[in-house]
Amino acid sequence: MGPGADGAQEPQPQLETRWGAVATADGALGVAAGQASQESAEQHALAHCQTHSEGKVCKVLIAYYNQCVAVAWGDAGSLWARSPDVYDAEDMALSNCQQKTTNCDIYYSACSYAERVQ
Repeated sequence: MGPGADGAQEPQPQLETRWGAVATADGALGVAAGQASQESAEQHALAHCQTHSEGKVCKVLIAYYNQCVAVAWGDAGSLWARSPDVYDAEDMALSNCQQKTTNCDIYYSACSYAERVQ
């Protein structure tokens, strides 16, 4: 940004990183997006997964920040991809899945972009 009307530099916007995570357990999926830390995103995703896992132990599949993630599910399980653009992430996840198994479809996608704080 250039100087303002009075010649002073305008302050640059301050951005804070935002995290997301995906956790799975043999068919169960837990997700989190827009969290302030990796730990928070992983804890939220694990807790969400555990509510659907029927007692199976959930594990974090991926944690990501300031970008998007997509999970594709097929006959032999899930594959994921991340990208700055949700549509690119979905395309990559679907392609990765189709290279490994059949009947692939996007099961989940979301973005956790940095947020302006000032």
